[in-house]
Amino acid sequence: MRIVLNGASGFLGNSLLSQLAESGENEIVAITGNVSELREQFKEYETVSVIGRNEFPAWEQLDYFVNCAFPRNNDGGQLAEGLSYLFEQIDYYSTRATKGIINISSQSVYSQKKDALAVESDSVHPDTLYALGKFAVEKYLAHRVQGVPFTSIRMASLIGPQFGQRVTNIFAKKVLNGEDITVKKGTQRFHYLDIVDAVDGLKKLLASNPKGWKPVYNLGPNRVCTIDEIAEVVIEVGKEYCQSTVHLTIENS
Repeated sequence: MRIVLNGASGFLGNSLLSQLAESGENEIVAITGNVSELREQFKEYETVSVIGRNEFPAWEQLDYFVNCAFPRNNDGGQLAEGLSYLFEQIDYYSTRATKGIINISSQSVYSQKKDALAVESDSVHPDTLYALGKFAVEKYLAHRVQGVPFTSIRMASLIGPQFGQRVTNIFAKKVLNGEDITVKKGTQRFHYLDIVDAVDGLKKLLASNPKGWKPVYNLGPNRVCTIDEIAEVVIEVGKEYCQSTVHLTIENS
């Protein structure tokens, strides 16, 4: 397959690019704002070409355009700039991607206060600028693309070894350092998706028949977790790697 991957230096984009490159079965153009770093990372892969955000591949036609790019903040100015850029990308590739377009969206379009697992029939209720921007890209894609299959993947919050700000990683670091964990028991629920599962889902989507795609899919876990459940699992798994005993204290919020 000929694939253009936008946002190839991000957590998800880079992990997907690595998997696609390892297979050796695809020609990939990776779009990034960190050209020199990404070229160095993938210099051994002849099937991977790296270009900047304002460049376009020499191909007149490709199979798939996969968009993983989006500003990860609530700054209105950066979001406006990012949306303008993504709309230009969609305009360009909607006439050149012959098999399909995949846009990575977010389950935050439903609401950050949502406790239950999201399903596609749930009402959209963005309560941050970030979530509203994600939904705007979905709507623009649906409005702009004609005659080519497309889908937006509403992704749950990703976790993985490289994503240190997540509570899972913070707990793991504490356990590895032999530090006890104290959490406040509350009502918040976490919907985390491991990066390995996220990439596997996208690879299966690329291998499927795009003519059967729906406009929107949710990709996430099959259960929600509380913070104390996450801490308990991390401590249990960490016993294999930690010499000292780590204790969990749960305080009432």
